[in-house]
Order: sequence, then C-alpha cells, then structure tokens
Amino acid sequence: MSAPAQPTYPWTQVRVWRSYTPYTSGSNVVTVYQDFNTQLTDQGYRLVSRNQRGNELSATYRGNNGTAQLYIRLVNGQFEVRINR
Repeated sequence: MSAPAQPTYPWTQVRVWRSYTPYTSGSNVVTVYQDFNTQLTDQGYRLVSRNQRGNELSATYRGNNGTAQLYIRLVNGQFEVRINR
C-alpha cells in the first residue's frame, strides 16, 4: 500500500507567491493565518516565529527545503497573502 499523496498548494510551485482574498464577515488575519499555517505544516515546515500587529501578521518557518516567510494583511477590504521561500 502506498502512502497518501500530500496536497499540492499553488505557492509550492514558485519562490514568491501572492494572493488576494476578499474580506468576509467573521474572518480576520488569524483565521487566514490558520489555513496557511496548516498548508505550510503539511509541506514539512515548522513555525519558528510569529508576530501580529493589528491587521498584519507575519510568520517564519523552517523546513528541509529552507525558510518560508508568510505575510498576511487586511487592506482595502481584502487579505493580501504572500509566501516567500
């Protein structure tokens, strides 16, 4: 029996990935962060540091393939999410 395939996320295909998601009621930078934290963990990264200031959150991860930086901020009614690897 083979191991289950790991999910593939769009940000794994590029060094710098950016996405914009419209704000919806009840969402905030922490709820958006939780989704991406799960994705990064699925890809073998572990959280090293996290910093939140108002509507901005940044986190640093380390993994076998190096370091990943996650940036999330709420601007003009939408979340900007950036992952640099």
